[in-house]
Amino acid sequence: MVSFSNFSDRCIDTGILELFAKLTKVASITTYMLAGRSKFSTVLLMRLAETVVLWLSDDQAFWDEVETGPTPLGPLGLQQLYLDMQFVMIFSAQGRYLSRHLHQAIKTIIGRAIDAVAATGLDPNRLLT
Repeated sequence: MVSFSNFSDRCIDTGILELFAKLTKVASITTYMLAGRSKFSTVLLMRLAETVVLWLSDDQAFWDEVETGPTPLGPLGLQQLYLDMQFVMIFSAQGRYLSRHLHQAIKTIIGRAIDAVAATGLDPNRLLT
């Protein structure tokens, strides 16, 4: 079971929760339909999670808004994005479909968001402690 005790005073974005719910449902269905083929089910879920995260990392409209939009990513936005990405890593790891590729994509998203906040003159490390 996933433990979210370190997230008790924060709120997970509803889009991330929907991703978690859908991946959990797909995991349940594939486990039932592919009894005895858990490796295939795990690879399927790994690829689905990677696709969603890679889509976000490559969405130029999203990054244009975050990096150079009229209201750049601020302290709360950075904290929310960081929390959401950590949540994706946790539930993917708990479901055994956190690949190195997915992990790296998540770290890249977090790094890019940190750079965007640092460009505004704020100290992102102080904001994430």
